[in-house]
Amino acid sequence: MSAPIKKFRNTAEEVEYILAKYPESRNNDFVLQWFWLKEVVGLNMPDLSWQKFQQLAGKLGTIRRTRQKIQGTNKYLPSDKRVLERRKRWRMIRTRNSKFSEIPVVRE
Repeated sequence: MSAPIKKFRNTAEEVEYILAKYPESRNNDFVLQWFWLKEVVGLNMPDLSWQKFQQLAGKLGTIRRTRQKIQGTNKYLPSDKRVLERRKRWRMIRTRNSKFSEIPVVRE
């Protein structure tokens, strides 16, 4: 395992660093996690033992959720137009469905 490139104060800084440096990581969580393991954790990829993978499994979920949060503020949006459009459609569907769930049910 090599030393991490630089120190970060929190996960959001780590994820923003990767999203800024590798635009392809904006489209795919696996790619984001791969670069995070390589750049932040300092692993020589693809050499990753099962034990180390298990230790990092929870953090990988945090990396994905942090990417979603950052992109939710319209920063570092997907660089692939198809991915961006697909996510916009899903967001519209979720928003529309949540509005319907707020409508009170009237029973007679």
